[in-house]
Amino acid sequence: MKHQATQLHKGGVHISEHIKESIPVPGMHLFTLKNSAEGIAVITGSILGGRMYSPKENPVLALLVVAMLDQGTIKKDKNAINDELEHFGASIQFSLSEFRVQFTIRCMSKDIEKVLALLYEQLRSPKFGVAEFAVMQKRMIAELLLAKEDTERVGSIALSQSLFPKDHPNYQLSIPELITAIKRTKVRALKEFHKKNYGLGSSNLVVVGDVSHKEVEKKVSRVFSGWRQSPLTLSSGPYRRKILSRGKKEIVFIPDKTSVNVLMGQSIGINNTHPDYYPLLLGVQALGGDFCARLMMEVRERQGLTYSIYSLLSGTESGVDGFWFINGSFAPELLQKGEESTSNELFRFAREGISAKELRERKETIIGSFDVSLESTHELAAIILHNKEEGRERHFLDHFPALINAITQAQVNSAISRYLNTQNVVQIAVGTIGSKNKKG
Repeated sequence: MKHQATQLHKGGVHISEHIKESIPVPGMHLFTLKNSAEGIAVITGSILGGRMYSPKENPVLALLVVAMLDQGTIKKDKNAINDELEHFGASIQFSLSEFRVQFTIRCMSKDIEKVLALLYEQLRSPKFGVAEFAVMQKRMIAELLLAKEDTERVGSIALSQSLFPKDHPNYQLSIPELITAIKRTKVRALKEFHKKNYGLGSSNLVVVGDVSHKEVEKKVSRVFSGWRQSPLTLSSGPYRRKILSRGKKEIVFIPDKTSVNVLMGQSIGINNTHPDYYPLLLGVQALGGDFCARLMMEVRERQGLTYSIYSLLSGTESGVDGFWFINGSFAPELLQKGEESTSNELFRFAREGISAKELRERKETIIGSFDVSLESTHELAAIILHNKEEGRERHFLDHFPALINAITQAQVNSAISRYLNTQNVVQIAVGTIGSKNKKG
């Protein structure tokens, strides 16, 4: 059975009217939505403390702090926490974005307060054990050493470094830089970062499922009352400045690879609040958003040059100016033909723009995906959280389909012409190509 939220949306009733909002403790916004997930709740939320708050001398510090949140608290070791979660049939997961520490909980509705209390303990008083941190360091370094052989990961890093300056949220450190930073980090630095920065402030909590807002509000108040206010503030910093990439080609050599990843991209100088954002999104989706898009139909289906090729618009959240990119994988013997075919299709698309049929199909796909996401308790909670983090009002969720439907072919083609400037495209090829360290 489809959830209540989807039925409301498709029935023309505003979802925002059924989302309840309050501030149960200073510095935390609470949102709840009751749906038909009987006896179950999904909780997601965030506090400030993401990657961009790491000090310049240690750019991985925020990441390492988050990695240690589930490794035990001052009162409970990791095994005790896992036993508690297993007893409740619950899970808590942490993640990190450019600006936020994010968490997601799945639990029974009756256990919300107990599981929130465990989350609070992990956020407020992590142990940062020396032995546990040493294990974490070794594991992360081992994963990064394997990533050095990942042509897609290496290509993504190289592309980011060509498109953005080092202080930009979309800039990625090289794998050797990450390894060096992780190796030199001491537990003391984690404790200092956590003590200085973690707390309430621009904090959000979303609860979706079989819940009552008043009851959840009381539970949140009991759990989080007394937590300090974080000194961190959310600022767009210098990220709104217009940054344009300059066209170039680069080869990154990795030995013994059976395929080559080719990435083409360009910085766009706008974020997801700009009037051109959604027209450009429709354009990039038409170029390579799925199996029916141009790149797949031409480069894969008609010419048989690749198994996977797609395009995305990325890095535009939290007031940050982003980029679009194409990513394709080719056998070495088909690399030249693949690059030429991809470039030709990109140039043709930039020159001719989107057709009326493509625009209609893209609108149907985006709105359809949005409707489907409302059927999932987990995705619905994530959508409400993301909407708040991006500074939008609740009614944006009601008007999103109409917003997409109102975009014209002329608007999309204008955005394509403005932001898909083929002379400024950066191209990165990663794999066993030519000789080591060759660049073009």
